[in-house]
Amino acid sequence: MTDMPDTSLPPLSQLDAELAQLRTENPGWRLWYVPHAVDGSVTWCGQPLPLLNCGSPKELREEIAEASASVPTRANGASP
Repeated sequence: MTDMPDTSLPPLSQLDAELAQLRTENPGWRLWYVPHAVDGSVTWCGQPLPLLNCGSPKELREEIAEASASVPTRANGASP
């Protein structure tokens, strides 16, 4: 019999506790996780707020430019 890799997810209560801690530590961010049932991994995601809603593409471009100017960049130059 071949040993199968453990593909079980951590308990959702554990993931939710980690998420709650991240949210406490990082106000101003939308944070969530995506559990993957196939391999048991979890992807953790974060997006800086505010969510932008505008009446036109032009307004949205202006709002994105303004918001991007205040978001620090990572060492590799990508936005967080």
